[in-house]
Amino acid sequence: MPHWTPQAQFAGYYVAFEKGFYKDAGIDVEIRHIGHNSRKNSASYLRSGEINMTSLHLLQAMVNKDGGFDIVNVLQTSQNSSILCVGHDPLPNFNTLEGKKVGMWKTGFTETAIIAADETDVYYQTIPFLFGINLFVAGAIDATLVTSYNEFKQLYYSVGNVPEENVLKFSEIGYNYPEDGLYTTADFYNQNQELVRKFAEASKRGWEYAAAHKEETLKIVEKYTVEANIATNEVLQREMLDEILKLQLDSKTGQRSFAPVSKELFDEILFKCKSAGLIMGDIDYNEFIKQ
Repeated sequence: MPHWTPQAQFAGYYVAFEKGFYKDAGIDVEIRHIGHNSRKNSASYLRSGEINMTSLHLLQAMVNKDGGFDIVNVLQTSQNSSILCVGHDPLPNFNTLEGKKVGMWKTGFTETAIIAADETDVYYQTIPFLFGINLFVAGAIDATLVTSYNEFKQLYYSVGNVPEENVLKFSEIGYNYPEDGLYTTADFYNQNQELVRKFAEASKRGWEYAAAHKEETLKIVEKYTVEANIATNEVLQREMLDEILKLQLDSKTGQRSFAPVSKELFDEILFKCKSAGLIMGDIDYNEFIKQ
């Protein structure tokens, strides 16, 4: 179960299914999705045993792990942060958000902003929203969190170019933390290590195929968005796919990478999450990362 509704963010999994990569690996796979109005997130479905695998943001998964949900990372599909903060006025640094009304997703993925606020001692008023850009476009909030592959693209097609000085990129202010990865429970992993390995390898193969065959991949993504009655279009999904694939590139080598988060970066994230009160205890790197 991807952690959101069907879109190009999860193209590699759709490709792996439609091209038979999971079947090639001897795995019988069913892909499920949550809806916009679901009261449960994908991690809840994993916890209840209704699914065996889900995608999650790294920091979100670490918070779940600290909260007693024994999950493990089996594939890292993102190497960079997509989180941006967009304002109606220039945002030269994070301190500019002091006292502002800032839109943040109810569904999570706000950990990086919380860490930045803790480190800079900035107070802003959190305005929760489920999805979309309506609050920001309507002028009801001063700034909003967006992802570079989704809401930021929606903004462009709604209001035109957003001035560069109005965009704060967390990846450029010291918080370039990997995001999407593939997770399962520790129990399922321990009982099915070879199965999990095959699933991860087939998923990686799906992402590599998606990068090499973008037009075919977009047709596959369209099948899933149409079946789920998602309001989107080919232009948005094309740009989303391009951006998601860009986020998979190693910032040092420029090559596509599925390498796990390094122990050094993991320890940095853990320290900052603990400082911000997001995580209370310690997380053993080798128990959490199973790649």
